[in-house]
Amino acid sequence: MFEKFPSLTRFSHGWTITEKLDGSNAGLIIVPYDRHNLQLTDGGSGLGLGDDQQPLEHVIAIINGMAVLAQSRNKLIWPGKTTDNLGFAQFVKDNAEALVTTLGEGRHYGEWVGKGVQKRHYNLNTKVFALFNTHRWTGVELPDRVRVVPVLAEGYMGEPGAEFERVMSQLKDQGSGFSAGFMDPEGIVMRHGPSGTLFKKTFDYDEQGKWAENEARRAAS
Repeated sequence: MFEKFPSLTRFSHGWTITEKLDGSNAGLIIVPYDRHNLQLTDGGSGLGLGDDQQPLEHVIAIINGMAVLAQSRNKLIWPGKTTDNLGFAQFVKDNAEALVTTLGEGRHYGEWVGKGVQKRHYNLNTKVFALFNTHRWTGVELPDRVRVVPVLAEGYMGEPGAEFERVMSQLKDQGSGFSAGFMDPEGIVMRHGPSGTLFKKTFDYDEQGKWAENEARRAAS
């Protein structure tokens, strides 16, 4: 059978470099409410639940016919001492109307950052939800305590590796683009638009990886 060889992606095109924030991965799910079922209108159930989980039980709010749910990196969360993730679900509950009105239906991923999340507090006295999808929210007035991760460079990069190093050096010398004057940034995230691939590079534990970083944090706590 004939099978066409896939077209090659141009490596230098379509890069976006954003600041990697040191927080907790979080997500907001906004879907049409149905008292029997929850689905995203893209055709999938979209909630990633196991057979023993009931999404309707985890609905945090219902706003204008939309169900609002929250998640950490790997599970649904909701307000409560043992079910929340550093207060993110409570934040979603308290701000549900503004979040639905501004962000609308879909999945909205970001980093929950600030005081009491990780060692880097970014000179914040509270916690902030920093959205990852920079292009979607450019020029949009976002709700209180919702921001977008900073874009440090984007576009065509003839030598992407050299550009990554340049941005890392700039970040180290000038400090965080997320919080002016904060001089301990974590690193960068590089998104290759044509392939949709994400990469990261950090100042600490870049060679050893996430496991070594987690072990060091456990030892320090």
